[in-house]
Amino acid sequence: MGGGVIVVDTTVQPAEGGGHPFGYLPRDDLAQFNDEDTARMVGEYHPESEFVILLWKLGDRTSTYRIKPLA
Repeated sequence: MGGGVIVVDTTVQPAEGGGHPFGYLPRDDLAQFNDEDTARMVGEYHPESEFVILLWKLGDRTSTYRIKPLA
C-alpha cells in the first residue's frame, strides 16, 4: 500500500478491555488531518524497518509517533 500511517481512534472502545479501532491511512489521504508533523514523519520514515502511528484523541487532538521496533 505504500507509505502511510496507522490511525488509532482512542475516543471509542467498542468492548471494555478490547482495545481501540484502528486502520491504515495512505500518505495521499493525510491532507484530511492538516497535520504538518505527521506528514513530515510519513515522508521521512523507512517502511521496511519503521512505522508511523497516529493516536486520535478527544477534542480532535492527535499525537503521532515514528517507531522503530527493536530487532
